[in-house]
Formats: sequence, C-alpha cells, structure tokens
Amino acid sequence: MYKVIKRDGSVAEFDIAKISGAIAKAFGALNKPWDPNDIDFLALKVTADFEDKIKDDLISVEAIQDSAEQVLIQSGYSDVAKAYIIYRREREKLRNLKSTILDYKETVNNYVHEKTLRMRENATASYSVGGLILSNSGAITANYWPSGTGERSEVAVAYISLENVCKTYQMGEVSIDALHGVNFSVEKGELVVIVGPSGAGKTTLLNILGGMDCLTSGRINVDGREISAMNKRQLTTYRRQDVGFVFQFYNLIGNLTALENV
Repeated sequence: MYKVIKRDGSVAEFDIAKISGAIAKAFGALNKPWDPNDIDFLALKVTADFEDKIKDDLISVEAIQDSAEQVLIQSGYSDVAKAYIIYRREREKLRNLKSTILDYKETVNNYVHEKTLRMRENATASYSVGGLILSNSGAITANYWPSGTGERSEVAVAYISLENVCKTYQMGEVSIDALHGVNFSVEKGELVVIVGPSGAGKTTLLNILGGMDCLTSGRINVDGREISAMNKRQLTTYRRQDVGFVFQFYNLIGNLTALENV
C-alpha cells in the first residue's frame, strides 16, 4: 500500500477514511443530505483519479486534495467542492497562523535597538511613544499584508477551466498539434479575449469549448460539468442551452432576409 507525504515532509499510511471524512464535512457544511455509501464511492473515485500521480508508492496530500476537488466537480457537486476548497483554505490559514503572529516584545526591542530596516530608514522617527507606534504599525502591516488576510471568505470555483488540453489532427501520416497543453480558467462574468496569429489554434479552442469539436486529451469543465467527457447527445444539449456563437463568417443564405435566416 502506498503512503502519503504530509506537508511537513513526514510520511504516513494512506487511510481512505480520511478522504471520506473530509468529503462528509464538506456536505455537512452545506447542510446537504448525504449517504455514507455515496461518500465512500466518491472517496474511491478520488483514489482512482490520483492513481497516476503515485510515484515510488508515495502520494502528496495536496495531490489527494486536488483529486477530491476534481471528483466532486465532475460528479455534479460543484457547491460541495466549493465548501471543500473553503475548508481546505481555512485549514491552511490555521497551519500558517504561527507565521502571522508577531512577538511583540521582540518588535519593541527592535525599535529600541534599531535592529530593523524600518527604523533605520525612517529618519524622522525618534525614541518616543509616537515612534514606537509608527514602527509597530509598519511591522504589523509588513507581517499581515502578504499573508492573504484580505482574501474573500469564500473561494470561487472557476466557471470555465481547461487542464492540459490538446488537440491533434491526423493528415495521413502527419500529426498536426493545433493545441498542446493549454491551461487557463475563467471566472463567471469575466470578459476574456483570446488573441494570437493565424493558425495558433484560437478557432479550434473555441470550437472545443463550444462543444462543436472534441479534444484529443485533457479536461474542460464549464459550470461544474466536464464537457470533455460528454457524448454527442449531451454536447447537443449543451450547445442548445448553454452556448451562444457569433461565427467568424456570417453563414447566411443569400436569397433569404435576415429575419428568415434567423
């Protein structure tokens, strides 16, 4: 049985019950009813998802959690995946708490003994209560500003995400890579422009994203659904209900009016 590399570098035995427990907590955070058998099945799907990431019988805890998020989204539980991500982020904040707590006594001593760069650079600060307040406020700002305390309390799952998307066309014995390892995400409501020279793969990418063509490998998720795994019938429904296209060429019938073409 493989083992798990924890964040501190230590190695622990793999325990699938921990995956089930984390998923159950995400369901519970939303007061969403769940069945233990369903939770265990999702946990099994997680193990299948990260199987190719196991190296030398070792898997990192981050890789396991990434797979859990992916499986929840693919299984139609994008809201639960969001709760899982929030829970994961809050746990990370707790782990990093020690690095964001200042030793106040040391901060004051640094001010008095001019040990910090802030004091040396601030020529107008003197040994006074005002100078101490100025020095401490600078220390607090420097300590907390980069730490992410201004983040939103909720972490949004990307509305559109592409993971290592590839598209290869076969022309006889020649293989042409129209897309190779494309990765990006788009938030809901975000305006995105795809630019590039002729032949760069812009149209191919949009055709795949719009469900009019299929990728060779990789994953595409739109609003919590993996469209790259859809069959022809599902893609037809997706194009009809979810996608709007303005084609590069107008594709109108010349002897009909604009209204009749519609």
